[in-house]
Amino acid sequence: DQPLLVRSLVWLLLPFVAHGQFYGFCTNGTNKLDLVEDGGQPSVDLVLVQAPLFSTNPKIGDKLGIFGAFHTALVFSQGKGIDQKYWTLEFDITSSSILVGIMPKIRGNSLIWESDARFCLTEGLLWGRRHWTQSFQTVFRLTSAQATSILQDFVIPINRSKHGQRPQYQLWRVGPIDKQGHVAQTFVPDITCADGVSWLLHHVYANM
Repeated sequence: DQPLLVRSLVWLLLPFVAHGQFYGFCTNGTNKLDLVEDGGQPSVDLVLVQAPLFSTNPKIGDKLGIFGAFHTALVFSQGKGIDQKYWTLEFDITSSSILVGIMPKIRGNSLIWESDARFCLTEGLLWGRRHWTQSFQTVFRLTSAQATSILQDFVIPINRSKHGQRPQYQLWRVGPIDKQGHVAQTFVPDITCADGVSWLLHHVYANM
């Protein structure tokens, strides 16, 4: 199966690509949205954004997007024109290297991850509008109070998790594969940036 072979090659090469990806997690993050009160009239766009994985590295560029590997995040946006403001919310590994999310420790029959995954809110549109080439789509329209409650009721509680507690960032979904190359039954789920985004969107859908 050619698609399965291509995907397998990408994931096998990923540790070598990731070896050069070192960064400080949330070095300029904030824990609040400096929103203008809107009196209960929706004024905040929640935008789903995606870009090819590791595309901020000029040596890699958009290449991993060819294989369907993307970084996913959310953007809060309020206002228009020169008054428009942005905040970028990412869910990512807190370690300086993604390698710890690729290589678990093996203890008996268990895979042990030491790769805390947490949210990071950054003022502004991270990396600029041109960076998010795969997706830039408004998925919810919120009031300022609703947007603030997302941080207070969902993001901050997850970020209060102690080191070693869930969620743990890891790239491997373990289970039997069907003829189409998909995992038919998940024994060990992968946890990546897209999962944090999915959890938050489910929270918004279920509570707002």
